[in-house]
Amino acid sequence: MKEIEYIFSVSSKCFVCKSKAKLRSFLDASDLSLVKDTLSYENEQSKIKISEKKTKDSEGVVYTITFSSDSDNEPTKLLKTFRQVICNIKDENQKNIAILELRNDFAKERSEKLYSNIYTLENSIRKLISKFMLETLGMKWYEATPQDVRKTVKDSEYKWNNDCLYHLDFIQLSYFLTIPYADKGGNIIDVLKNCIDKEITEEEKKELRLFIPKNNWDRYFNALVDCDSEKFKSNWTKLYEYRCDIAHNRIIPQNEYDKCFEKCKEMQKILDAAIAKLDKVDITEQEKKNAVGGTLDGVNISLKSSIFPENLLNTISKNKTDNLNL
Repeated sequence: MKEIEYIFSVSSKCFVCKSKAKLRSFLDASDLSLVKDTLSYENEQSKIKISEKKTKDSEGVVYTITFSSDSDNEPTKLLKTFRQVICNIKDENQKNIAILELRNDFAKERSEKLYSNIYTLENSIRKLISKFMLETLGMKWYEATPQDVRKTVKDSEYKWNNDCLYHLDFIQLSYFLTIPYADKGGNIIDVLKNCIDKEITEEEKKELRLFIPKNNWDRYFNALVDCDSEKFKSNWTKLYEYRCDIAHNRIIPQNEYDKCFEKCKEMQKILDAAIAKLDKVDITEQEKKNAVGGTLDGVNISLKSSIFPENLLNTISKNKTDNLNL
């Protein structure tokens, strides 16, 4: 038996909801059909229980609505129509009633399945980074970690070592693969000034290319795995949004679950392919010195502006709010 529970409050002066009987009549008069304890809409139906309780000041009524079903399929159209009907009720100030979802066993089941996939993904990217960094830079690869990444760890007393990746958040792990850095530091403007009034030789072109930032994914994995860094970063950022939803118990609708599940499968395939082809990664001695962004400060690249879209957290919050709008 799966249950979905809602709660909302109305003024005692609200005619259509001043009592449980009035609310039942209101629901049955809408596009919904209420017969005894079964609410129906089109080909979907669910058992429904309505509980009411006066507020302590007796100025309002709090309704708790519980849907229950033996089916494995969530009655999405029924629930959406129910929320629309309730939200169309006006309070004494002619504002729409706000309804809150307190429990959704279907969403809980989806979140549990998704977290298992995201958990595996997070460990897979740690495995890829650990093997890549250890095999290319040696036992003390973490000493080359950019300061901006170090600052993301809240514990200022933490000492960076080979298990530092377990102290980074899901989104922070992608820094090691998607943040661009140049092979050469210094002021590129001075170099350009010296070249602007003369013919540039192939050797000078080669030197200028060293100032062009490039990330580790494009450097070492793009040719081996069918995925460029922009796609990798975009997918990983989207999965981070889903991970935050799960961690904060936000409701994940079925359509979003399907998208996340497919994206998890896609990214797991990409990471598995990258891990399997680590032996084919070719890195020079000079590249080893720069591999984790040793020259980031020299080319003045900001981790935050590179990783996160503008106002990412606000964007995530807005997207989730939009998904719950009726």
